[in-house]
Amino acid sequence: METGQAQHFIAYDPDANWQFYVYPEGTISLMPTPVIAPKPRPNPIPEAYHAAPAEEETVIDHTIVVPRKAARPTLLVHVEGAGALRAEPPIVLGRRPKEIAGHTSVTLDSPGRECSRTHALVDVDDECRLIVTDQDAANGTEADGTPLAPHTPTVVPNGVRLQLGDAAVRIEAYPPNQSPGGSATATAVASHKEEAS
Repeated sequence: METGQAQHFIAYDPDANWQFYVYPEGTISLMPTPVIAPKPRPNPIPEAYHAAPAEEETVIDHTIVVPRKAARPTLLVHVEGAGALRAEPPIVLGRRPKEIAGHTSVTLDSPGRECSRTHALVDVDDECRLIVTDQDAANGTEADGTPLAPHTPTVVPNGVRLQLGDAAVRIEAYPPNQSPGGSATATAVASHKEEAS
């Protein structure tokens, strides 16, 4: 650039800033003493790179506490002629029981097909009282010889014998802290399914 006048420049040094002039004919004149001045600041760090203060940090890796279901009594289903099964209540009994959400299916042998496919539901309350609901089975359900009304939850004694057509079971309920049966007791396969929401 040609202006015909001396041009003023400042050279930055780690220790100081130096002033000098460059004249049109090419001569350079350096100031006899350095001019102490603040060092140039680096470019500011973009806002996105600044770390958030410790007190404002958001914790994203924390444990979520899930409420636990209270332990329920366990059922021991003594199937006449076939041994015993340990089952988590509620259960559905039948020759070929349909899957009911939240229920454990217990399949009963019915040589004469007198036991309905889905015959009865059995639940238990916290005091180990059994609640049996006949599912309008063709041959009905008897509890210790007493016929049960269809679709009517009925409280029956613990250890009740249920007659379901040509199949019979005896059901016992055990508190959560008591283990039912012995080592020969099988565990019924649960068919728990979550309710559709």
